[in-house]
Amino acid sequence: MSKQQTDIAIPESTTIATTQADFEESLRENVTSLSIWELGRVKIPAGGATSWEIEDPVTGPTSAKTLTGIIVCQQDVRQYYSGPMTGETAPPDCYSPDAKVGIGNPGGACHACPLAQWGTGHDAAGNATKGQACGLRKHLLLLLDGRRMPVLVNVPPTSLKSLKAYLLGLCDHDLPYYKAVTELSLVSAKSAAGPTYSQLALRFGGPVPADRLPTIIEYRRIFGPFLGQAAGETRGGDEQ
Repeated sequence: MSKQQTDIAIPESTTIATTQADFEESLRENVTSLSIWELGRVKIPAGGATSWEIEDPVTGPTSAKTLTGIIVCQQDVRQYYSGPMTGETAPPDCYSPDAKVGIGNPGGACHACPLAQWGTGHDAAGNATKGQACGLRKHLLLLLDGRRMPVLVNVPPTSLKSLKAYLLGLCDHDLPYYKAVTELSLVSAKSAAGPTYSQLALRFGGPVPADRLPTIIEYRRIFGPFLGQAAGETRGGDEQ
């Protein structure tokens, strides 16, 4: 199917599901096991592009300049690849679903791992950087308008600073992230070494209406545990 350009918004009258019972029944009947990698995904692209690509196994991919939704859950993760990015798909040598304990080679406690220290990173060309060889990332489960299932946003190290600034800003207003409607867009940025990359930009879109909070809490109960059980992502050549 062809890609469509669309901006996604959540009008106040939009309901997340027909009923919570309907959603739970469809999930129970259609899915016997679940990995977060099986959810729809939105990728932060490489090369400074400023449009999201949203995966949908039923309707096909769509693109959007802005995503508006509710961050249902978040999780720190780590991923280490020993070789440079070549465009070939490859699983990580080591990963951590909680950014605390690594699984694989070398594995072990992340805080004590030499690969998690600053100054051990390398860029796509193999040049040394000030970053970490084992990159810290953030997984977000984002609930978009018109979707029953959340989508996965895999936030790379280059966007963690802007995400943290937004989350700290919500604290000034006594708002947990899942009680806020969030607008996510992309801006083009340039690293000190020269390459251009796409960086996450977030903006507060208003509080979640009180009558919708019980449903969001239920989503957190259902999907939150999957974040802490995620295996490492197979790396391709089309994202940061």
